Amino acid sequence: MLSNYKFLLERILGRILKKNNIMRTLSPNFLTFIGLITSLLILFLVEYYNVSLSFLILLILVSALMDVLDGYIAREFNKMSKFGAFLDSTSDRISDGIYAYIFLKIGIINNLLFFALIIGFFLTSYCRARAEGIGIEMKGIGLIERGERIIFILIILITSYFSKVVSRYLSYILLLLTYVTVFQRIYHVYESTRG
Repeated sequence: MLSNYKFLLERILGRILKKNNIMRTLSPNFLTFIGLITSLLILFLVEYYNVSLSFLILLILVSALMDVLDGYIAREFNKMSKFGAFLDSTSDRISDGIYAYIFLKIGIINNLLFFALIIGFFLTSYCRARAEGIGIEMKGIGLIERGERIIFILIILITSYFSKVVSRYLSYILLLLTYVTVFQRIYHVYESTRG
């Protein structure tokens, strides 16, 4: 859904970044790599250190910002490549898994819900990639694409400051919306390939 309004964010980014010549020299793949390293740092900190939730949220925001910037710079400065698109998508799947693991590690969800979320996150992306691989446009198909998912994840983490119970119920809603999106995408492909 948010992908339909991506142009608004890109217009704002354009005004900020076009005044900064450094942005023209940055490699989109480098930004993707920075986003991935940030996500891996989150995993390391969650697993081995008792860092504050505020700091984790800040790191997720940095990772998400890199994800926005890499695509924007690739398109705006004609630096798109097939490998870059592949690297970006692969990095996003790693980040998705790490974000779900944060929920498990800080006690918002149990193992079963973690497993269900991971499958749902990956299926959402797989359905799009597979459909586009056979020539079906998937942009904007589904209630909760990656942009919405990141926002929802941040809301759940912020809510957990105040109530783990409420954040757990929000996780159930995220799970439901994720699988609704999967089925919307399956149905879209079915309709697109029928007759």
